[in-house]
Amino acid sequence: MTTYDSYLGIDPGTNRTGYCFLSATGDLLAAGWIEPTGAHMGEKTQVVVMQLKQLGKELGCYNPRVIIEAPPKRWSRGASSAHTIGILNQYFGGILGALWANWRRVPYVAPVHEARKPLNLDKAGCPKKQVLKMMCQQHPEHQPSYREVTRGARKGERVLVDGELDAADAWALARLGYVGGAK
Repeated sequence: MTTYDSYLGIDPGTNRTGYCFLSATGDLLAAGWIEPTGAHMGEKTQVVVMQLKQLGKELGCYNPRVIIEAPPKRWSRGASSAHTIGILNQYFGGILGALWANWRRVPYVAPVHEARKPLNLDKAGCPKKQVLKMMCQQHPEHQPSYREVTRGARKGERVLVDGELDAADAWALARLGYVGGAK
């Protein structure tokens, strides 16, 4: 049986990929997001995995259990088209390939609802915002980033930076590994 020194949750996205490292004891080590640049999908996946590997080294996480969000199987709210789903699946495959090629990791793949289920979220609210709130309650050292809207009807309003919600879902995935849901 493999012993892991940490848990790494990954919420892959072509614009932003959320991540969260938890220690072997469940302490929050780092949570954030990577906005990969690159001319094509292959470059973006390499950027994400290499940055996660480097961050893992800096945190002392040499043997993390990786839990990654499963790509959508069909169109749902938030996915604009079958083309978008195809691109996300291609990106997901690239991340899996890069994890193996650069880090020799085979992750546990979980639908995000599987990671959120043990959190007993309120069905009426936004699940990502509820996960972020729970993450901040359990790990007060994580303070979400905000930005000010600079134009339009919401000008001057303070809103969450988009990547915070991706980091929160990555936390739920890493937590799934920590609590034993990721076999």
